[in-house]
Amino acid sequence: MRKRVNFWKKVYTEIDTNRGYIHDIDRPWIIYENISIKGLNRKKANKKIKHSIYKVRLALNNLASKKKNKKSVKNMQYASLIGKLSAKKIKKAGYNLRFQRGMSDRFHKGHGRAHKYLDHMKKIFSSKSLPLELIYLPHVESSFNIKAHSKSNAVGIWQVLGPIGKKLGLIINQDIDERLDPIKSSEAAAILLKENYKILGSWPLAVTGYNTGPAVLRRAVKKLKTHNLSQIINKFRARSWGFASKNFYATFVAVTEVSINFNKFAYLNNWKRSDPLLFESIKTTERYSLPKLLKALGKYKNEFIELNPSIRKQAIKKKVLIPRNFTLHLPSELVSNRNQILKSLE
Repeated sequence: MRKRVNFWKKVYTEIDTNRGYIHDIDRPWIIYENISIKGLNRKKANKKIKHSIYKVRLALNNLASKKKNKKSVKNMQYASLIGKLSAKKIKKAGYNLRFQRGMSDRFHKGHGRAHKYLDHMKKIFSSKSLPLELIYLPHVESSFNIKAHSKSNAVGIWQVLGPIGKKLGLIINQDIDERLDPIKSSEAAAILLKENYKILGSWPLAVTGYNTGPAVLRRAVKKLKTHNLSQIINKFRARSWGFASKNFYATFVAVTEVSINFNKFAYLNNWKRSDPLLFESIKTTERYSLPKLLKALGKYKNEFIELNPSIRKQAIKKKVLIPRNFTLHLPSELVSNRNQILKSLE
């Protein structure tokens, strides 16, 4: 597992999105090439990646054969990486290749953004007696981008799917999506992670279950009769148990170690730290007109909108009603006047 973690630390600290590694899928720490795709559009980048993978495959095939160029500099380099393997296994390694794009620039931005929310997240996870290291998981999910939206329709810094979000009590409709609120989605994520731990019995499995869902891992534990994630990675086979799932926990450990020890990484020393969000939360007892509330907030309108990203932009433009029992985040300066503000909306 340590070798796997160290690979992901390289991805998050040593190369940015203009570069990537050609590496072994099952043993990702075996890196054959470090290639640049800077300035290339998607089509040209994909063409270069495929060509680079083909060249590595060809070199490994040559290494496995009895050809004269078996002892070329490149082949000797690859031989030292993979160790003593049979010709059959070396040839198989040539078809076990993958490209991993670097993440250092995205992590650098996410590291700065994270400080808006970390203090609040620590309180949430601490209140539920959860390991505080879990607050760094959004680095893996979204680089702490509150607007992150995946192809599978997962949303927010925690990349919560709609059905799961609703199950966890988040409001998700055409006007409000609490998955976009870093504070509310953190509360939901904390509940989900605690449930995973209760089901799976270990934090490596619980964290991995955040990516796969606990059902897959329960099957793995039952089949292999072990809770050891390393053994499950090496031995369990399932359609839903692919590269991302196998590496999810290692990636989490990597970003956590970098986040906690960021001073050791030179590229993180020159970073712009966001100020922590300052607000007070109140729960509505009535349905309030959003246009009236924004008018009553006056010069604090934009700050209110920033503090409440779960209220969709289209809702701000419409005459919608904020639902009863909805938690609003108010600028700290207005807390003493909140009763007066809410009374003006009646």
